[in-house]
Amino acid sequence: PEEIFFRRHQCRTAGGGVPKLLEDAFATAGTVWAGTDVVLDYKASPPPVGSEGLLPPALIVRGEHDFVTDPCFDGWQRLFGWEKSRVRIMERCSHYCHLEEPEAYGRMVEEFCAENDVV
Repeated sequence: PEEIFFRRHQCRTAGGGVPKLLEDAFATAGTVWAGTDVVLDYKASPPPVGSEGLLPPALIVRGEHDFVTDPCFDGWQRLFGWEKSRVRIMERCSHYCHLEEPEAYGRMVEEFCAENDVV
């Protein structure tokens, strides 16, 4: 069951296995963000009063089959501000969109940077 969940909601790469980059990251990750349970009830905290205008534009990306919940994404969008953030849902992807569809992910980041003049 854990392997099936991983392939459906965490990493949908062509070969179905775990990419070496992700294996290395898992091997050196700490314990705070280990596993998928950590985001079940996670909600982003609002910025300190008076700092709302200081946050940069944000590109908030999720996969169509991502295990991260809608309330979590809504929290991130509220945190950065509805007008300064862009939520993008990548079709056919799970959590690691940049490994699953690297070209599409790269184009999306380039477009966001160009839109926000940070290239």
